[in-house]
Amino acid sequence: MEDHLRQGFTLIELLIAVVIIGVISAVSTQILFDTVTVKSKQNALEQSSDSAYVIIEQIVASIKQAKSVNIPNANLIEIRGDVLCVNYRYDSVKLSIEKAEDTNPPCNPSLYVSLTHKDSKITNFNFSPVGFLPDDVSILIEGEMENSLGLYPFKYQTSVVPRVSL
Repeated sequence: MEDHLRQGFTLIELLIAVVIIGVISAVSTQILFDTVTVKSKQNALEQSSDSAYVIIEQIVASIKQAKSVNIPNANLIEIRGDVLCVNYRYDSVKLSIEKAEDTNPPCNPSLYVSLTHKDSKITNFNFSPVGFLPDDVSILIEGEMENSLGLYPFKYQTSVVPRVSL
């Protein structure tokens, strides 16, 4: 008869089971949150990397095909091709990289369009050395990408040798 009364769980056993399930749930939730956070950071870094890489590749391609290259100041480059002039500049107010095109001649572009991703802020964008027909051009882009989880800094630097034909 005593075995028949012993068929359920005691209150202590139930409380221990609830505590164990609670701990497992808390740990699982934290692992899931960490995974989502890491994935979001990875996506933000990839997006900022892709955006900056595309801008650099555009500039490099323009420089390689240039008839002349002029860097009037560290934040502006003027690239003249066969039929097109392209200027890239840094807008320190909007924290963005801008591009303008014009036919050659007169090669005086005035309508600049932002190339920077809407969630990115460019903190530094410059060219060196300053001057006309440089032997090589160094390009530096520094900035940060923002999403709901925070800011993610990025920095790219490259050099390119213009294939200038005189």
